[in-house]
Amino acid sequence: MAACSPAPARAARRFARTEPRQRRHRAASHRAMTAAAMATMTSTARSTPGSFQIALTAYPRGVNKFRAAVEANDMEAMLACLAEDVVFQSPVVFSPYRGRAVVGHLLRTVAGVFKDFHYTDELASAGQTALCFSAKVGDKQLEGIDLITLNEQGLVAKLVVFVRPMSGAMALAQAMQAALGKVG
Repeated sequence: MAACSPAPARAARRFARTEPRQRRHRAASHRAMTAAAMATMTSTARSTPGSFQIALTAYPRGVNKFRAAVEANDMEAMLACLAEDVVFQSPVVFSPYRGRAVVGHLLRTVAGVFKDFHYTDELASAGQTALCFSAKVGDKQLEGIDLITLNEQGLVAKLVVFVRPMSGAMALAQAMQAALGKVG
C-alpha cells in the first residue's frame, strides 16, 4: 500500500483556515449590498408588503417616458425615446435590427399585432431596466420582458425582447411576418 502524500492534508488545513475569513467577507459584502439596495428603495416599496421597487438613479426619465408612450400607444413619443443608433434584438430573429427608422417600423408593426398589451412589472438596476409585459397574439396569451439599456442622454440605446411560451413566440413570429409582408 502506498503512503499518502502530505500535500492533501496541507491543502485541507489551509482551506479550513481560510474558509471562515471568506465567509465573513462574503457576509459583510452581502450586508453592504443589501443596505445600499434598501437605501435606494422608494418609501412606498418599504411600506407596502410584497412590493419591492428600486428607484432608478441613472436615467429614470428615459425609461418612464418610453413606458408611458408605449402604454398610451403614442408611437411618435415612443420613437422620440429611441436613440438614433438604437439596437433591437428580437425574440424570433437572430440578427439585431439597428437604427431608429428600422426599429420604429418594427415597434409600430408589433403594436398592431399585440392585443391587450400591458406592462405588469418593472425591475431595475443602475444600468438596465426590465419592463415585464403581458399580451395576446391571436388566441395565444404570452408574457415577455423588454430589457432596456439607456445611453448618456437617457434615450433607449438597446432594446432586447424576450417572449414566452414558445407557442406565443411562434404566433408572434407568424403574425409579424404576415404584417410586415403586407406593409413591405
